[in-house]
Amino acid sequence: MCLSSHAKKCLKIGLPCLGEQSLLILSTTISAILIGHLGKNELIVSNMTTTVLNWMQSIFTGFSLALTVIISRHYNAKENVTKFYTAGLYLIVGFAILIAMLSIIFSKLLIRLFYGNALGNVAGTYFVLNMLGLPLTALIQTVSAAARGTGDSVSGFISTVVLNIINILLIYCFCYCREAGGSVYYLTMAGISAVASRIVAAVVILFRTRKNPVASKIQCKLPDSESIKKLIVFGLPIAFENFIFRSALILQQQIMIPLGETIQGGYQICTRVIDFVTAFTAAFQMTSVIIISAELGKKAFDNVDVYQKLLCRSTYLFFSLYGIFIYFFSPFLVQLFTKSGTELFESGLLITRSLSPIVPFLGIYNTYSGILRGGGDNKFITYVNNSSTLFGRVFLTYILVLTGVSGYLALPLGFAVDFVMKSILCGVRLKKLKWMTIEV
Repeated sequence: MCLSSHAKKCLKIGLPCLGEQSLLILSTTISAILIGHLGKNELIVSNMTTTVLNWMQSIFTGFSLALTVIISRHYNAKENVTKFYTAGLYLIVGFAILIAMLSIIFSKLLIRLFYGNALGNVAGTYFVLNMLGLPLTALIQTVSAAARGTGDSVSGFISTVVLNIINILLIYCFCYCREAGGSVYYLTMAGISAVASRIVAAVVILFRTRKNPVASKIQCKLPDSESIKKLIVFGLPIAFENFIFRSALILQQQIMIPLGETIQGGYQICTRVIDFVTAFTAAFQMTSVIIISAELGKKAFDNVDVYQKLLCRSTYLFFSLYGIFIYFFSPFLVQLFTKSGTELFESGLLITRSLSPIVPFLGIYNTYSGILRGGGDNKFITYVNNSSTLFGRVFLTYILVLTGVSGYLALPLGFAVDFVMKSILCGVRLKKLKWMTIEV
């Protein structure tokens, strides 16, 4: 297989992954953009809810990634994978239903914890509606994960396109095509839009994969214990890693609170701008997982080496240019969430620009970890990610703030130490090649 054919395969898989992951991650960000321009309460509540949702979704998102790796490896080895898909549906969707039920039952306590008394009065219905949408998100991710394992990265992309279009149209119709309502009304309508768009997207992904050799095999019987065990053993490290990563974002958000509303609001805006970066890093990671796991399933080790180099070199170039783009276009990106010329705008702009040099390391870590995950090396990634996140993102940021360092300096330093450490450690692990011999 020549280099051009390798590149074509990367693009064939990578571009739909880029579209899907971008729209999946940006679906809540687009909502934040639309809702944020309706008022200050709407901006803060929507951003905080996005952080909480990503935190709750992180666990079953990890299992869906594990499902892609397992199905891809066994599918390309010509083995039966229907049992793994059945196990994935029960485990991932079932877990999402459990989280949604607990969140709704304890909604008053969680709303007071996440939003405080003032914002809790307007955020209640919006929070509950978003919790109702969790099982639908899990179903979409599970079906899409199974399809990706067979090389179909287009179905997930189409469903997320539909999700975003429906969500935008509904928010616009409910909130912009009528006389001004209050914060409670706007947030309630945004919550209804989120649930409705996910219902439609779930129908689309099920219809789109009705002929897929794996994703169409929905069984009504209980999964076998061996498949559940394999999915848990392989997926738990990824789920735990994602949970710690998202928990760190919430902890960092709490660290910023004593510094005042301006820097807190600037931080929230920055996290939404960084979502534009995260979408691309997730696409590179997913492409790496699909390609590497498929080639290892075929025992095509020479191809694995070529794809590894191609993915890494593409990452270095793309995210170096992307970091420059974020720096120079940050005024436009920040303006999507708040009006220019305000203290909140200046705060968000300063934090966003200070994080732009770290963008290449975000890309490098995600591509490296995607290659390692494609090889089944999940435990190492979990150790590295958790230790680096807690040390750099949480502990270092907290110590710097505690010692009087400006939040505008402490935040980027914590991020930088975190992702530079991850990139170096994963790069060393990649060169040792032990990940190529791990059984999945």
